[in-house]
Amino acid sequence: MAHNISSFYDCVRTIEILPGGAAPTKSKAQEKAPESTEVLSNLLCEVDIYDSKIRKKIENVSRLGDSHSNFYGKLVNWHSKGFWHYGIGLSDEHIFDLGENLDVFHKEDREIKFVMKVKHFSSEKTIRRLAHALCCFKDWHYGLLGWNCEHYSRLVVTNVAISYQVKKSPLAFLNHGGYHPTAVQDLTNYLHSLRLFELTQFDN
Repeated sequence: MAHNISSFYDCVRTIEILPGGAAPTKSKAQEKAPESTEVLSNLLCEVDIYDSKIRKKIENVSRLGDSHSNFYGKLVNWHSKGFWHYGIGLSDEHIFDLGENLDVFHKEDREIKFVMKVKHFSSEKTIRRLAHALCCFKDWHYGLLGWNCEHYSRLVVTNVAISYQVKKSPLAFLNHGGYHPTAVQDLTNYLHSLRLFELTQFDN
């Protein structure tokens, strides 16, 4: 799996607004409840993103997130073609897929399930961790066994980069027992470099 640790520092914390002065567009749900959307409105102010593709993905998170939704910032999965796929909820309609697509999709007729019984960050921290993880791992490539949507999603939400589907497979011994060997420390180092220590600490 190709990745470049030094590229993590392409993204640095800033208090400036989006390049060109454009503010993120808010969804209708956000316009109805501006008092509860501080995380979303500040999301793009917190990171300075030089990669246009990653910036667009984070804009989508900011634009489509609804902090009043039960799905917001939650670890979710759905079954398709014999596999469980994982992502992070943004609203009642939108999910961020951390698989090969690595972007927001409308759930349409998919049966989206909450992943239960996991120690997780607050919804607000999860959404911020998602934005920073997209920067941190922007040069990493999807791999079915080594770095898949379950590794990525669980890392963002629970700080454990594991795929239980890999762990239960006959090839687990070739893939660190289902765990990614460096992802947790890589993201932690990246967040600490930005002095975002609170995003590595659980609330309870």
